[in-house]
Amino acid sequence: MRVRRDFDAELRSLEDKARDLRHRKVPQLGELVISTGADAVGADELTGWPKPGISEGGRHGRSAEPPSFRAGRGELHRRLTATGAALRCNRAARNRHQAALARHDMRAWQVERRKRTRHLIELGGLVVKVGIVELSGDDRAMTFGALLLDG
Repeated sequence: MRVRRDFDAELRSLEDKARDLRHRKVPQLGELVISTGADAVGADELTGWPKPGISEGGRHGRSAEPPSFRAGRGELHRRLTATGAALRCNRAARNRHQAALARHDMRAWQVERRKRTRHLIELGGLVVKVGIVELSGDDRAMTFGALLLDG
């Protein structure tokens, strides 16, 4: 029997997730502005528009474009670039750290499993050294029987 999907419920949950993301976006943007130091820069300087009443020369009106962050505000551009580079380095370091932890996981159950595996390998090596494997023709049932008779 097929299970019916409730598309309305799925749509509501997706809308809730989108609303949560929108609410989280505003504080994150505020943190970005503070971390780059853009909160110390005025709104006119941040957008790149000239202040009213001050003519910078060049074109005026609709065809005039605001200067980019690179052209007029080099310090802000450098800070934004540095923040992005630091974020990438931090993310790479975190991934390397998590990979190292996964490789060297020392939980108790894993340590015990490794001890047991090492013990079984050593016992198997002893069986091979004694020559039981060659005598039985690598038949495990016969090897097991030979070990039971010796005991």
